[in-house]
Amino acid sequence: MTDSPNAIPEETVKEPLLTMAASTVLMTLPTSATTVLKSYVPTTALAAPENKITIKLKAIGSTPSLKQSVYKISGNQEFQVLVRFLRKQLKCKPQDSIFCYINSNFAPGLDDLLGNLYQNFAIDGNLQVSYCYTVAFG
Repeated sequence: MTDSPNAIPEETVKEPLLTMAASTVLMTLPTSATTVLKSYVPTTALAAPENKITIKLKAIGSTPSLKQSVYKISGNQEFQVLVRFLRKQLKCKPQDSIFCYINSNFAPGLDDLLGNLYQNFAIDGNLQVSYCYTVAFG
């Protein structure tokens, strides 16, 4: 359910899976590392759903611009939620590619949390995401 017309629909966040190799390593960590891990709070627990962040979407090249360029979304959502929303808004076909960049510099991973990207790369209170149909940078 969205609060306003400029809110991106939320999706549930899946907990990251632990590989067998990682679980073996975790069993043999030194005592000091084990103590630190016990006090570790995952980022998904810190990003409360009510903490909305502002995303500013900008088209690159011949890619069509959206009627509305500023949206709000929960910080605990993954970047892939934004990409799916953008594909839906642009009416992309399943075989169409879309490339997204933060501040026209780099393409984040689809599993990156938007809250983390916002904390590290927001400019003037907005996470600026550029998008296009072809590779634009790098």
